[in-house]
Amino acid sequence: MRLNVSRNVLLTVIVITIIVFAEIFCRIILGLGDPPIYITDKSVEYLLKPNQSLKRFGNHVFVNNWGMRSVNFSQKKQNSNEVRVLIFGDSVINGGSETDQSLLATTLLQQRLQTLTSKPVIVGNVSAGSWGPGNWLAYARRYGYFDADIIVLIVNSGDFADNPTFEHLESTHPTQKPVMALQEATFRYLPRYIPSYSNQADEPKVPISQEAIAQGNSDLRTFLSLAKTGRRKVMMFHHPDKPELLANKFSQGHNEMRELAAELNITFFDLMPRYSKFGAAIYRDGIHPNPKGQKVLSDAFYDALIPILDTDQSYLKTNVL
Repeated sequence: MRLNVSRNVLLTVIVITIIVFAEIFCRIILGLGDPPIYITDKSVEYLLKPNQSLKRFGNHVFVNNWGMRSVNFSQKKQNSNEVRVLIFGDSVINGGSETDQSLLATTLLQQRLQTLTSKPVIVGNVSAGSWGPGNWLAYARRYGYFDADIIVLIVNSGDFADNPTFEHLESTHPTQKPVMALQEATFRYLPRYIPSYSNQADEPKVPISQEAIAQGNSDLRTFLSLAKTGRRKVMMFHHPDKPELLANKFSQGHNEMRELAAELNITFFDLMPRYSKFGAAIYRDGIHPNPKGQKVLSDAFYDALIPILDTDQSYLKTNVL
């Protein structure tokens, strides 16, 4: 009897020790247990909670006072000479916890533009995972366009019918921090490596309804039309996902958004030719750019913006063309 008790005590100690070390590993080494937090919103659907700064997977994640992955800045220009660019998008431009703040396309772009002028330069990263036209429109209606000189929208083919659902947010968009890092590892990340879960991505896609297409098109049209008001310049970039790049063929949505941009007289940049020079090496998965991809994206933004900024020599120190 005493031997059995001793074995049970020893087993309990071993289990507790394993749990403690696993928790330390997940929290200290992986950075789990401290995910970026989202807040729900009755019009935007959800957005990153403002004023966050954390370390995760070895990457710095910073969220400013407007829920953007950008430096803090005021809603209105404090200096009339300030140059402001707002880039709207989803997880592609947001980068997620897998991308360090310093390696985001928007961060790289701001740094590069700042070298060209003595004036303050702000590049705002207005994004969240799985955002679509309805989210961008609601955010712009809530907060405005922050006195931006240029509005950039980066889309992928699926965005044309990616409408807000206002459903309960899943673990990919946590609204509170888990009690333990192991809790996050078990319920958020472990299922990705279980065949029955990971194979769900290979299931046939449900056809997109005409109602969803009409809603997405309407919201996108309204967002772009509002962005064009005043003297703001507006441009769109299409980000092909990895399957599109490898097949050199676009999915449904690309042509619809391109035609809408043409109708509204908005410049539409197809990133397929630029991405083709680098191939699949710029993706970390089926759609999201890795650090190399973020750099390629930043270069694309830069090349498109410079001709606009250079038309007014007051923006730049010298003619850079």
